[in-house]
Parts: sequence; structure tokens; C-alpha cells
Amino acid sequence: MPRLFVAIELPEAVKHQLEVLRTGIAGVRWLQPEQLHLTLKFIGDTDNDKRDAIHRTLSTIRAVTFSTQVRGVGQFPARGTAKVLWAGMDAPEQLINLQKLIEAGFQQIGIPRENRPFAPHITLTRLKKPISEHAIQTYIAQHDGFKTKPFQVEQFVLYSSTLTPQGSVYEREAVYLLSQDLRLL
Repeated sequence: MPRLFVAIELPEAVKHQLEVLRTGIAGVRWLQPEQLHLTLKFIGDTDNDKRDAIHRTLSTIRAVTFSTQVRGVGQFPARGTAKVLWAGMDAPEQLINLQKLIEAGFQQIGIPRENRPFAPHITLTRLKKPISEHAIQTYIAQHDGFKTKPFQVEQFVLYSSTLTPQGSVYEREAVYLLSQDLRLL
């Protein structure tokens, strides 16, 4: 069964800008540039019938293009032992609306809503072992002012994910274009 998620791809120039964030903490395995994306919805293991319903649902979503940028860094959970380090994303209304449309469409086909509020971010690393709080806070302080140039989002993607010893390998299943004209929605 494929493991699916919906995401926004990052332009190569943005991935290149994120390279400066992939250093500074010893023993951390940073995600590779091809793994960097903004997750809109993690779905999980999915059979073929559900995958077809997901594709049909995503095909009906009507939303507009928008501009955003990566800004700042942080950790999940926000307090206590860090399990994830991330780069934040600006959250324009169009991004929030797109994510809500996906959640609402999926709820109609039996995929439950996420319990946590949507927090747009790019996962930089998943910490397998505890890292000292001092190291984490130093990293966050050093990169707090980080930001990329704004970029235009014109599509979103349904991905499948295969877990390997070297990390997850993502494959595009389908691409869904956003509209440039509000009147077409």
C-alpha cells in the first residue's frame, strides 16, 4: 500500500537557500534537498480504491496561486525535548484556504481531519536521539532571522513515500494546478 501525502514543492532556488540551515548540530541527519517540501496533509498508507478517491477529490479543488516565503526556524514540540527542527513558512490567506479545502474534501471521503492546527513549515530533520537543549536553542537563535526570497506557488502535489534505510523516497503521483484568475473559481 502506498503511503501518501499532499504537499507544495519548493523551487530549487529555495532549496539551495535552505542549505545554510543544514549544519550546526553534530550528529544530526538532515533531510536531503529533494525531501524538502511543505506538507498540506499527511494521509498515510492507502489502498488503491482510496487513492482513486483522493485523486478525484484533489482534482475538484479550486484555489488561486499565491506568493510565500520560508522564514525563521523552530522545533516541535515547542517546549521540551525537540523531536523535529523546522523552517517556518509565511501563511498567506490563500495557503490557509488551500489547506482547509483539502481537509474538507478528504473529510467527505472518510479521511479524518488533523487534530493539530495547521502550522506551515519545512521539516529540516527528525531527531532520532535527544540533542541538548542548549544546542537546539543556539541553533534556533543563530537562524532566527533566516528568510528566503518570496516564491510563487502555482500547484500542489500528491506524493507517495517509500521508507528506506537512507530516508524516505518521494514520488509524484499527480500534480494539481492552482488558478491565476479568481473569476474562474
